[in-house]
Amino acid sequence: MQIRLSVASNRDEAREEAGLDCVDAVVKVAAGTPFSAAAGALRAQAGLTDGRFYAGTEPVRDDTPLGLPPLLDGAVLTVGVPGAPTTLPGGLELHVVGGPDAGGVHLIAPPEPGAEPVRIAIGRGPAAQVRVEDPDLSRLHAELLVTADWVRLRDAGSTNGTTLDGTPVGDEPVLLLPDAVVRLGETTLMLRSANDPAEAEPDRLGRVRVRTERHVPAGLPAPRIDLPPLPANRGLPARRRRAAAAFEQTKAATEKQIADALAAEAALRRRRHPDLAALLTAAIRPEPGLWSRDPDGAGLLELRLGTARIASRVTVRSGPKSFRPRVPAAPVTVDLESAGVLGLVGPRPQLTRLARSLVAQLAAGCAPRDLELVILCGQEPQRWRWARWLPHLIPQDGQDCRALVGLDTAQAQARVAELLGRLEAREAESGAGPHTTGSSSAFGQPWRARRTVLVLDPASALSGLPGLQRLLNDGPQFGIHAIVLASRPAELPDATGAMATLGGDVHTRVRLERPDAAALENIIADLASAQWAERLGRALAPLRESDDFGAPQLPEEARLLALLDLDLLTPAKLGARWALRPASAELTFGADDHGPVRADLTGQHILVAGAAGSGVSETLRSITCALAAVNRPQHLRVTLVSGGDGPSLADCAALAHTSAHLPAQAPPDDLRALLDRLEAEVEQRVQAARRRAVEDPSDLPHPPHPPHPPHPRLLIVVDGFDALAAAHPWFAKGLAAVARDGRDHDVHLAIGLTLEDPQAVRLLDGELCDEAQIRIALRTHGVDESRRLVSLSAAASIRAEMPGRAHLALPDGRVLPMQAALISGRMPSTASSRASAIRLEWTELGNPLARRPGDASPGAAPGGPTDLALLAETVRRAASR
Repeated sequence: MQIRLSVASNRDEAREEAGLDCVDAVVKVAAGTPFSAAAGALRAQAGLTDGRFYAGTEPVRDDTPLGLPPLLDGAVLTVGVPGAPTTLPGGLELHVVGGPDAGGVHLIAPPEPGAEPVRIAIGRGPAAQVRVEDPDLSRLHAELLVTADWVRLRDAGSTNGTTLDGTPVGDEPVLLLPDAVVRLGETTLMLRSANDPAEAEPDRLGRVRVRTERHVPAGLPAPRIDLPPLPANRGLPARRRRAAAAFEQTKAATEKQIADALAAEAALRRRRHPDLAALLTAAIRPEPGLWSRDPDGAGLLELRLGTARIASRVTVRSGPKSFRPRVPAAPVTVDLESAGVLGLVGPRPQLTRLARSLVAQLAAGCAPRDLELVILCGQEPQRWRWARWLPHLIPQDGQDCRALVGLDTAQAQARVAELLGRLEAREAESGAGPHTTGSSSAFGQPWRARRTVLVLDPASALSGLPGLQRLLNDGPQFGIHAIVLASRPAELPDATGAMATLGGDVHTRVRLERPDAAALENIIADLASAQWAERLGRALAPLRESDDFGAPQLPEEARLLALLDLDLLTPAKLGARWALRPASAELTFGADDHGPVRADLTGQHILVAGAAGSGVSETLRSITCALAAVNRPQHLRVTLVSGGDGPSLADCAALAHTSAHLPAQAPPDDLRALLDRLEAEVEQRVQAARRRAVEDPSDLPHPPHPPHPPHPRLLIVVDGFDALAAAHPWFAKGLAAVARDGRDHDVHLAIGLTLEDPQAVRLLDGELCDEAQIRIALRTHGVDESRRLVSLSAAASIRAEMPGRAHLALPDGRVLPMQAALISGRMPSTASSRASAIRLEWTELGNPLARRPGDASPGAAPGGPTDLALLAETVRRAASR
């Protein structure tokens, strides 16, 4: 298990909340290990020697399990003193729904019934309990009075005043109801009650599985309301008085109808485009609004810039004339899907705050399976450090990095090259050529596969990246969009389809310009602070979307020897087992929540495929050892071919069953000689079977021993088949013939395929892979690869930090989730329970990953004894008894 934890290195609360005084580390440890095993390593990374750890306000006990709340991915630990609260208990909350410091969530704790009202000051000064960084606020601007029964609002003698639903508020307290709009300075507040949380459960590996629901935004109604005609000014006075009274009554009812329609529209607009405070609570609790945007509906990439008085959908008619009243404090949005490239222009730091707000909306509104984020920052990369926690930045398509960021020239070039490769693949798949324009697909429809949003900050420092202009021009029609930051409009790329410019006295107003609509002025921008963004990012870090609540939770690790009931492995124990059953075709592949997962190998071949690092080589090693453990060497022969770059199957060569082993980079002559031997072996078995068929004595009263005893089972294990097939196609063709002709004669192939390029993926439809009816899909880069392997898309959702997690497709049509067996881990007697912690530097997350030969084996230690080494030695000694 790997989880990321942070240790706060000092008690500057603002810097700590912004993540600036935190040391990040990735902790590698078995699930459920007590925190005490990692405490020392975390202190060392943070440069601390002692002090008690706290997670939020609660102390962390030594026996608190790593991987369960509160020690989840993204948790921040303080030392010596409690930290800030990390949860929201529910109840009444004051939300900062708009303005230059948007997103704040402040708990309102009522006193006991009958007690004096609790007074809560609102302002920008240090004495305010609800502190908002808005230059138009007074130091003590307004005050809430809270009892067990009501909340009231009063102005505290502010310079710029306070309004409630558009009505000025004075020194006399007025009743504040939930969802009423409070305006002070440039800031908008709302009193809200907490929503019910979504269904969620920890996975014991540092993450939380959340059940999410997609919602298609409801359309805005367009009511038409007629004003009553003026009463006739004629007739008797009594009649005129009755007509005037009736008119006033009808007018009041009509005005209420208009006001209700405007209020309903405003509420619907706010639900369609939630504010930053609502997004934060959805992430922290989490709530059903999390990741609720539908990728197949309109509005997936719609971004809320701020609020303004805008024309409503309500039409008011007075005779032949009509008008549309305005909705106050309504969200103003721009659709990135339509724009293709959105330009943001303005001075720092307001420009950074606006960009944070937009990226945060995408991260909280769109599920990682629907949206990928890529951030390129050419100057001051610390301003995007909060984004390191977003699951949308985790590479899912084999990108060579820890996070999809480009914080120096080399990283940025790598990210652009990766996106260009995707663009070219999508162009080829759709039949569209390069240099087309527009924001829809080649068939005139919006792109419906997973979207990518590229953030460029600033344009002036990144415009020279090779291929970037092509990406901006052609990417939108294939689901690759961009948000570009600039200090001046002239710095924006030509492909910019919409521009939001910050202005006003303190640069908190936005002007939105789009080619298909009139410019919108005086939008009060929703700006997000670094502290708010850090809190949101950490809340999202452990969350993973899940559709299988109640489904079994697979073990994090499945040691093969334990699955074979050979934990205490000795030559005598293995020999006794062989004496009872010297040969078997039953193969143990791994484990699910019930125990070992097994299948009969008779007449079958095996295909193991997945992305690099998913555990292909380790799974092949385990398959080899699992069959060796249940067969005496005289009943099983093993041939090993290592086709990759690393040692791969070298350790399995020590098994007494191994008759041949070709190491990596074997010369073609050796491959030809091996193939000739295998073809001769198969031919010999075919001929022997024919002789037995002719000489079948089964109808005799006492059948003699067969004149031609059966051959031992033959297992041919080929790792790195993709590399072998690319370099030696004739070898792949020959193996396919061996598989086809040897299937009925106890010849089995186990093929390992690493899916890292289109040529390797095409092998899934090749002749040899078609022969394999037992298929193991480890983590794949895409849904298509997963479906071609096991007819399900599930393998594409396996996390990169979970090697060995797989889906096993059997000949009878069943597909079983499992954790593939592990044989290269250390023996329990030599394994240490102490965790390791490696410091993570934000600026290095976009660097290429360190490469090691072969597949990484969880639990393996260089130079240390492994289960495989123990099994090989025990097999040798048992076979010689």
